Amino acid sequence: MEAVAKGAKEGGGISVGILPGFTTANGNEYLTVKIPTGIGFARNFLVVRGGEVVIAIDGAAGTMSELYFALSSMRTVLALGKVHHLDVGHENGNYIECKTPEEAVSLAIIHAKKFRDLHISEESAEQ
Repeated sequence: MEAVAKGAKEGGGISVGILPGFTTANGNEYLTVKIPTGIGFARNFLVVRGGEVVIAIDGAAGTMSELYFALSSMRTVLALGKVHHLDVGHENGNYIECKTPEEAVSLAIIHAKKFRDLHISEESAEQ
């Protein structure tokens, strides 16, 4: 999460950290907004539902839970590195293996737009 937040900050963007603990102390210095939840790994569901696309880098337990939450929530998952995905047949999203971070970001922009076009109407965005 820190590398992503750092890249966003260096690129002039913002990053929101949905943190597992009760305080902001575990959030990294690059986060623009820190939201402590106190719900541990259950926050992974919130992370996924708050976004339009997931870029999964390597495959620790938290990343893998986010990957499957994303696929079952109709999100596209763009995988980099050692992400071991098993197609268990219950997925509504797309799983794409990327060779470079640049490819993942390029595809993320494309798939985020597709997600918004399919799932977010102009009327609901205005409310």
